[in-house]
Amino acid sequence: MRGWVTGNSGTLLSTKDGGEHWKTVSLETKETLNRIIFEKTQGREKTGWIVGTGGTLLQTKDGGLNWRAISSRTTLGLWDIAMNGKEGWAVGDLGTMLSTSDGGEHWEPIESGVVQRLTGIVFPSRKSGFAIGKGGLILRFTPQQRGKEK
Repeated sequence: MRGWVTGNSGTLLSTKDGGEHWKTVSLETKETLNRIIFEKTQGREKTGWIVGTGGTLLQTKDGGLNWRAISSRTTLGLWDIAMNGKEGWAVGDLGTMLSTSDGGEHWEPIESGVVQRLTGIVFPSRKSGFAIGKGGLILRFTPQQRGKEK
């Protein structure tokens, strides 16, 4: 079973045997890495994403062998990311919310209307998503809105 761990100073570890052995993956960042996700396509996890401090946004298209930096257009910390086909969202410090509609090649800032740290994002369906943040904050939004709904 494949697994990943992110951490401080650009730490990225991977395992192929359910955690018996871990391998350090070299990255060209020293930022803290907060979240890693992989998209499943035809049962395989080839495209992956990492977000972290300093606006760090990394992508792999080969299952984690090689990672490249993508411009997030922010220097604020990013805490979570969700991809839904070509649509994607990232959230972070001071209410930061970013979106993409081209599979992650270009990211645009979105007005969240809040200043709390947003720490999580999820899409229970293609039509709506939720972001959570400090102090019990919950935002509901739709990809078409490119923003929040109260």
